[in-house]
Amino acid sequence: MWRQAVARVEAVTAQLGQSAPQDAALWSSAARHTAGLMAGLSARLESRSPGPITATADLLARAAQTPAHPDRRLVRRGGLADLRGVAIVIRHAPASPEVKLLLLAVVALAHAIRLWQQAERPRLAAQLDTGLARVRTAYPPPSARELAAHLRPSTAPGPPMGPPATDPAARSRRSVRRDRGGPSRGRGR
Repeated sequence: MWRQAVARVEAVTAQLGQSAPQDAALWSSAARHTAGLMAGLSARLESRSPGPITATADLLARAAQTPAHPDRRLVRRGGLADLRGVAIVIRHAPASPEVKLLLLAVVALAHAIRLWQQAERPRLAAQLDTGLARVRTAYPPPSARELAAHLRPSTAPGPPMGPPATDPAARSRRSVRRDRGGPSRGRGR
């Protein structure tokens, strides 16, 4: 799930890179979504006390505040709808060192928003640049060893892999059950 989320964020970043900087409503909407992703990552990674991710989320929320009125249809443009799924992954996916890879992808998206802010609000862009540098320093990418340890399959024997239909014994048990009427489901005792 984490790798799919990273791919979605990278795709949105690439699409926004091709968008006109004058499309303030689209960029504002992207900043709002990115602030939400940063806030979710902050809750996941900075659970004990607010840190650089929280501060950067706040700066991105400020970047989203533009005179342009965001249009709900913008969510479909620029791939922003994909960011909703990423927010769900951040909130519900099991813990993994891959969350740091997602953080780096969101930092790259935030960097694109910083570039958009450069012309109109250079002070905010400079603050974003500093905040993003702090996030990258505080949360370096996971090492290959961390990822390998997380992705290593367990050595304990588990149930057979594959669908149950490939197990001849299970198939014969099901056919016997059907002949007897099968288990009673949904009936009172």
